[in-house]
Amino acid sequence: MYTHGRCALHCLAVFVSLLAGCVVAPQQRQPLPPPNTAYEEIRRCRSDNQQAHAEVLNTYEAARRAGRINPGEAGQFNAMEARLRNVQIELARDGLSLQECQRIGGAIARERDEVARMTRSDPAVARCMADNRRAHQEVVGLYENARRSGRINPGEAQRFNAIEGRLGNVRMELARDGLSLQECQRIGGAIARERDEVARMTRSDAAAARCMADNRRAHQEVVGLYENAKRSGRINPSEAQRFNAIDAKLQNLRAELGREGISMQECQRIGGAIARERAEVTRMAQHDPGVARCVADNRRARDELYKVYNNALRAGRIEASEAQRFQAIDKRLNGFQAEIERDGLSLAECQRIGSAIARERALVEKMAR
Repeated sequence: MYTHGRCALHCLAVFVSLLAGCVVAPQQRQPLPPPNTAYEEIRRCRSDNQQAHAEVLNTYEAARRAGRINPGEAGQFNAMEARLRNVQIELARDGLSLQECQRIGGAIARERDEVARMTRSDPAVARCMADNRRAHQEVVGLYENARRSGRINPGEAQRFNAIEGRLGNVRMELARDGLSLQECQRIGGAIARERDEVARMTRSDAAAARCMADNRRAHQEVVGLYENAKRSGRINPSEAQRFNAIDAKLQNLRAELGREGISMQECQRIGGAIARERAEVTRMAQHDPGVARCVADNRRARDELYKVYNNALRAGRIEASEAQRFQAIDKRLNGFQAEIERDGLSLAECQRIGSAIARERALVEKMAR
């Protein structure tokens, strides 16, 4: 028989051996939850759209500062800016789905294309550049013809090499992208000075040279008169095609002015033709002043309406539901703009459009409170 102490010792040994035989199973690690890919795509899409929106605005501002935006496009950009501000509100909205974000990206891309179109060369710049290229060719041709006919002093040939070098630099400037109207006119002045120098070298008649210079100035003034009248709304759109024919005649006259050996009589005949074209442009610019004022007032009222809305947007006073309502207003305003530009607009029609724009403004001012 076991004693009490032996029994306790035996039980302890059995317990220890049981513990030694037990194997503790390792604790399994829980897998990490999968990343929320949908949220990441929306975040990335939202960030890309915000960056693209800022780039569109910056592109327009840079082009405007460089003088590559036609003033007539400013009102159109105000409408575009309102749409872009609406886009900005949508991008900031909570609960934006990936499909909605991608739709917004498409809208921004369309606005980017529109800004790219607007920032292409102003027609006045394109005309100035074409005139300068023709003038450059005329100066070179004038010298070559005079040299072949023996009217250039051999001592002047070296002097012309310097002129030709400067004209080469001018040609490179004319090929530069983003040239403003002011820069183009400066280049035109430089070409005119070189032309005068070549005329002096070729011993041309001083009176004929003065007549030719006067005719060139008169030609530029006629073109400028038309451009100013068109920008201020004093040219009926139906007259634009007629001016193209006038412009073609003016260009032919300019080509005659560059011809070698022109006589005083011929120069005066060309001057008379330019004067007749000036009178025609003056007539074109004098259509009904009441309609012209009404059209100008309507354009101004439309632009001011967009400014009211855009200012309210920037100040955070336009809610998302109101931004959607403004899209319908924007469509109606674009329709009014098309009516304003229509050929043969009467004063009564113009005043009706003005009343409609005033009603739209009242709606926008109510939204902007």
